[in-house]
Amino acid sequence: MNKTNKKTEIILIITIVAIFIIMIFISILSSLDFSPKNEETAVGNTAGNLYNSGYFCEYEDKVYFVYPQEQYQICVMSKDGTIHSLGFNNAFSLNIQNGYLYYSKNNGLSEINYFLEGIRYGLYRVNLKDNRSSTLSTSLCPYICLSGNTIYFQEYTDTSLYFSKVDIKKPFKKERISDSAYAIACADNGYLYYTELEGNHNVYQYNTKDGRSSLFYSGNFTQCIYQDNTLYIIDVGDGYALKKVDMNTNEITVLTSDKCVNYNVYQNVVFYEIENPDTGRYGLYRNNTDGTNEELISSSPCMNINITSDYTYFQYFTDDSTLYRTPTFGEISVELFQPLIEEQ
Repeated sequence: MNKTNKKTEIILIITIVAIFIIMIFISILSSLDFSPKNEETAVGNTAGNLYNSGYFCEYEDKVYFVYPQEQYQICVMSKDGTIHSLGFNNAFSLNIQNGYLYYSKNNGLSEINYFLEGIRYGLYRVNLKDNRSSTLSTSLCPYICLSGNTIYFQEYTDTSLYFSKVDIKKPFKKERISDSAYAIACADNGYLYYTELEGNHNVYQYNTKDGRSSLFYSGNFTQCIYQDNTLYIIDVGDGYALKKVDMNTNEITVLTSDKCVNYNVYQNVVFYEIENPDTGRYGLYRNNTDGTNEELISSSPCMNINITSDYTYFQYFTDDSTLYRTPTFGEISVELFQPLIEEQ
């Protein structure tokens, strides 16, 4: 081999080694998570919205929402009314914090994509700057709730249900906390609030720092929301009456004594669904959180009540693909929500 050929071979080997090293370096960089940590008290959505499928989430003057009529795709609505699709379908349970969106996916939501979207279920994280998505879990997660740097979720498997958690920066490294599949939706100041399912239906407080639960409020309850030192509960033991408890004074306010099957609360207003065959009262109502101004929104059974600062969105039981809305505050005026969605 002459000197020229040998020199060419050495250059070729060096080039191949350099390319290989660069590829390894790029691979390592891509696997690292440079996103900033959340505050320990950070939350991803309101408890009321998460109890109602988490179709809407307000973040930095924008409203992110799931649009059922278009394959449950995630969209974002700006203050000027423009709406864009993020390109992710079959979504629900939206959580947003620190520039990242988290959502649960179920391909069974829209049959058109049932066989076309790969993994059927999952828990995903989306960078809102570049729309890049990463998978945190491939389980079916009906409820997900962000607290700090952890997603807590209700996990379905082929054989069992669990209350589980996963670090937002450590995909698939989930931890199963309990065999009781709590509907975790309420996070506040580093604590989770839930009603027990085994033996009693008290409200418990879960400390996200040490993983310990303690009794918070005794009774027979469901769908608890804790905010601003106030506990909202549906009192199963009292005919499903909707109540609020001032945790500083223990004063109880009955918001409705009719059978309440669902509700959502925002600032000083509460929306609730009544289905009471004993009194003949059915429908969606709005009231002040002191119980002083009950107003009928619709006399038809409703579901998925999601509240934003401007509008409250809901669906009728007879039509789970269409969204309606009414102003959250002020005069009630129900209208069809049928946005014009632009592709990004």
